[in-house]
Amino acid sequence: MAFMGKTKGFVFLASIAVLAFAIGCGSEEPETGGTTTGGGATQMVAAKDVEDVLLQHCMPCHAGAEAKEKLNLETVAGLLKGSEHGAMVVPGDAANSVVVHALHGTNGKKKMPPAQGKPLTDAQIKLIEDWINAGAKPS
Repeated sequence: MAFMGKTKGFVFLASIAVLAFAIGCGSEEPETGGTTTGGGATQMVAAKDVEDVLLQHCMPCHAGAEAKEKLNLETVAGLLKGSEHGAMVVPGDAANSVVVHALHGTNGKKKMPPAQGKPLTDAQIKLIEDWINAGAKPS
């Protein structure tokens, strides 16, 4: 009978250890830059995907030492750094981020990219908005 009591105690402690491990593993931030939820599904938002969009649409105007408005968009780090006019991104708040207003041409901002540039698709703009809303993590 004493053996049964020890076994129940061991099973209880083992269960607590497994639960604590599972909770600890689930609390880490994803390395992809964040998550957003939409329609009940969780979507990973990778900073690399945002960077790919920037490279496709924002060059050559916003690259290198001669970047317009001193806004270098070769990397998300450049986007997070901002321009000579200040911050372009409010992490966690796409609706109040200057870059989103520029992509939509709203809030008094000139629509980007300009007419001679290749426009972003709605899906690409949403990707950037989702990344910002998920915290705009650089990697």
